[in-house]
Amino acid sequence: MDYFNSLVKASSLPGILPVVALAAVSLCLASVQAQDSVVLKTGVTREGKITGAKDGSIRLQMGAAATGIPIADIVEIRMAAPPEFDAAAAQLARGDAKGAVVALQKINTDYAGLPAAWAERAAA
Repeated sequence: MDYFNSLVKASSLPGILPVVALAAVSLCLASVQAQDSVVLKTGVTREGKITGAKDGSIRLQMGAAATGIPIADIVEIRMAAPPEFDAAAAQLARGDAKGAVVALQKINTDYAGLPAAWAERAAA
């Protein structure tokens, strides 16, 4: 028993384990957060990564495949705002309205017409 305790004290393993565990949890959360959901009028839910909206459709990346889904066929979209949205809000809070407008223009170009609360705020 004393031999084991001396190994644990001398080893860097106990100090590394929390870091490794935290990294693993972060990766799992990132993959969960990266998943967007689209609920269709038919009741079907499709999950993937929404990469944009254009011409009345959204682009949904599902693994290696991508598909377009008409916005008219969608009941609900569950998607977190992209990091650019938070960055634009931070710029606006700092008084950098010009920088915020530039950031919001890119979001509006990529996600124009997306029926999500953050997209509507970006357009306003």
